[in-house]
Amino acid sequence: MSENKTQQRAQSFRGTIENVQSKNTRSGLAMVVFTVNGYAFKAFGAQAEAAQQLEGEHIEITAKHNTFRGKDEYAVVTIAGEIDGQRVKASDTRRSTQVPVPQQHLKHADRPHWHLPSYGRNLKAREVGAWLNEFFDSLSDDEWRQWQMPMYKRIGTFPATEEEVETRRTWRGTSASPPRLPQDLDSVKARFNSRLDLVREDLRHQAAAESSEQTSSAQEMSADR
Repeated sequence: MSENKTQQRAQSFRGTIENVQSKNTRSGLAMVVFTVNGYAFKAFGAQAEAAQQLEGEHIEITAKHNTFRGKDEYAVVTIAGEIDGQRVKASDTRRSTQVPVPQQHLKHADRPHWHLPSYGRNLKAREVGAWLNEFFDSLSDDEWRQWQMPMYKRIGTFPATEEEVETRRTWRGTSASPPRLPQDLDSVKARFNSRLDLVREDLRHQAAAESSEQTSSAQEMSADR
């Protein structure tokens, strides 16, 4: 059965990228869907990886509007934003000149990872991305599950305080760029390692509580004999 599908010229958008979700594709090509100012977008390949990295940031997008199965959607052509004051851009029509990228052999492909070539010649941002890849890949399964718990506040992928999350919320729906979290390598290390310390402390408390409960149960069973 044929589908009703129309396509228009690329349009420009500006706003905060939110609700980034990965989707599986038959080809294995990276794909994400997300929203900007309430509009629904989809992106593939380098644009999808850039969208994941820029979640929670103020970005500029060009995209083509389609209607597919009666629903509006926008396919990303270019996506651009800033990381640590440096512009990052991904496009399906051209590539920026890039310097060689060190290969990283990551064990956990299902965890967040930064597409280092998308940073072009921005070596500082690439260094941060490489460190974050190694950080997430180094977490144990228990640490990774605990890290994702909703009790821990975050902006995009970055750990955040409740005050920072609330401040960011008040900027939604405006054309101004919200305050940025520090993204130099030292600040990123401090923020992520501090959150990891909290995650590990909570895991220790959970283990201690489970051990105490098991001991109490064993004692009760012994007393009943």
